Amino acid sequence: MQIPGFVSLDSIEIPEGWQEDAETSTAIMLMKQFHPPEHPDVEIAFFKRRKPLPPDAMACLFRTLEQPPHLVEQGGAEIISLNDALGNVGNNQWSNRQSGLDAAGFRMLHAQSSDLNGKNVLIVSGAFIEPDTKKPVNEYCGLFVPVTVPQPFIEEIYLQVPSKYGYLYFEKYLKVFRQTINTIVWLTSFAP
Repeated sequence: MQIPGFVSLDSIEIPEGWQEDAETSTAIMLMKQFHPPEHPDVEIAFFKRRKPLPPDAMACLFRTLEQPPHLVEQGGAEIISLNDALGNVGNNQWSNRQSGLDAAGFRMLHAQSSDLNGKNVLIVSGAFIEPDTKKPVNEYCGLFVPVTVPQPFIEEIYLQVPSKYGYLYFEKYLKVFRQTINTIVWLTSFAP
């Protein structure tokens, strides 16, 4: 299946039986979502930020992805430098040390650059949390792909599962998500 509006993707196979939601398109973002019929609040989403990233934020992501695939050290300078490139996921415990309502909204568990079907991407997992209680709201695993044409921006493909279902449900859908992203065929005409 092709996902219209996504520059990096040629095609991807959506899990059998998953239903397509209406596209969300605004001046600052484009989002296409799919969900299993039994859980309409579980989603595999294709998210494109239309707002260009500052050059230094893109440079940080490119530096990470130009290296051989590697685990990004938690709390290290590299993960902090990726803050802007990661969008909402960038507001995590490593980049935001505030407490209370201004605390981080994402608890990052894992970040790594990885070769996915011939393209180096950044894969991040963790949970969106209530900043004041630190309780998880949505379990998350996503990959970030930088695109430079027609302007520098990020395309993100992610799985999000409400934490209320428990971690075993997240693991179940994470397996489906991994199978799905392994079907990606990248467009060869986009940079980088």
